[in-house]
Amino acid sequence: LLVGLGFLLSSRATAPWQLWVCFGLGGVGVGALSGLASGAAIKWFPDRRGLASGLTAFGYGAGTAIFNWMIQALLGNLGVRSTFLYLGGMMLALLLPAALLFRYPPQAWTPPKTARPAASPPAARDYTPGEMLRTPQWFLIYFCFTFAISTILIFAAQLKMIAREYAIPQVYFDLLLILFPLGNGISRIVGGVVSDRIGRERTMVIFYLLLGLSVLILTLFGSRPAVFVVFVFLCALLGGAPFALYAAIIGDYYGPRHATTNFGITHTAKAWAGFISGWLSGFLVGLSGSYRLPLVLIGVCTLAAGILSHPRLLRPPRRP
Repeated sequence: LLVGLGFLLSSRATAPWQLWVCFGLGGVGVGALSGLASGAAIKWFPDRRGLASGLTAFGYGAGTAIFNWMIQALLGNLGVRSTFLYLGGMMLALLLPAALLFRYPPQAWTPPKTARPAASPPAARDYTPGEMLRTPQWFLIYFCFTFAISTILIFAAQLKMIAREYAIPQVYFDLLLILFPLGNGISRIVGGVVSDRIGRERTMVIFYLLLGLSVLILTLFGSRPAVFVVFVFLCALLGGAPFALYAAIIGDYYGPRHATTNFGITHTAKAWAGFISGWLSGFLVGLSGSYRLPLVLIGVCTLAAGILSHPRLLRPPRRP
């Protein structure tokens, strides 16, 4: 309802502040949908939280690939106001009936037992949001989440400007417009599946160290178009995984009962990651005249997130 209304009201906005408020209302709805869907997934499939959250995160991001072409066509043929109007109406028509099918499992529900033990054992108990925020593990998770997704956000928002700095020909950039969202989506599923098998923490170490190295290699050799394409694709293939991994690890550490609220709080790390990949990166570009400085900073911070996610440092809260 919030998403559809946000778009419908945006079509009637007559001043910039009205557009900010109305479009922001839709953004609140989108954020809520993400948290609710991830929370439901890890509650229904506690023994396959990685896969469940990975598929949910993939669906959340796949909408961009599905609807981008339609939005561009509407903008070109009908203009901004009509595009907002038609999209808002379509969202209300599709999302409201779908919301009626949304269910959480019963409180005492447990899935059928599987022969293979989970790599990430269930939480010792269910933590309320307040209890979660009092554990040191959550702050480490929040810190690592913030830096791990900064890479995917800076490329998602500023790939065109980065490619321009490295003098990448248009044909290579057009290829990346297909490969980047594809890798980003696949990363969420693959990361979730791998974490179900070897554990969340080990998966984070592997993905984040490779991601950080990929960013740093890109800054050194990205002026070669083929190298630029390969390593931006690698960043996408590794950088989408955190959206699945952290939804799953919150369920692992703090239990399924309050998983939706707990992950919603944790997901606010995306705002700080947006600050790093947006304003701070822009400031550093203005300071240095190049994207290399913010990319090196993000690459180093991602390596730090990988080290801090090692199982000897990141462990489930102890049972009180």
